[in-house]
Amino acid sequence: MKYFPFAGIAFCAIIIISCFMPWAFYPDLQKTFNGFFSENQIYGKPGKYLIFFSICCIAGYVFKSKFLKAIGFFTSALMAAYAVKTFILFSSCYGAYCPVKKPAIVIMLSLSILNLILASSMAMVKRQVVKGH
Repeated sequence: MKYFPFAGIAFCAIIIISCFMPWAFYPDLQKTFNGFFSENQIYGKPGKYLIFFSICCIAGYVFKSKFLKAIGFFTSALMAAYAVKTFILFSSCYGAYCPVKKPAIVIMLSLSILNLILASSMAMVKRQVVKGH
């Protein structure tokens, strides 16, 4: 429990880094997509939203305010849902072509889900104070 905030900050930092790494290679286009590049921006720029969600989660981990912890939990849930949507979008086959998934998209998805588990476990735990010491 003591190291949960540090783990959450590390998860969010690695998610931010993975947005800049290659996510999928599309053999028909001979191009590699990441969180900020897709052909003619057809898939948008999901890296911007994932970075925003990660920064909100980091604020929830760093500051002791109950409100910010609740915001961090809420944004970690949004980030996990958005990561699943992005993973499906970038790795789905279309026509006769299937993109080659790169490790960064799997890292982004798995750490987003781990971040949600960590934030939910932090939100459920209450601190117990022993009186008389």
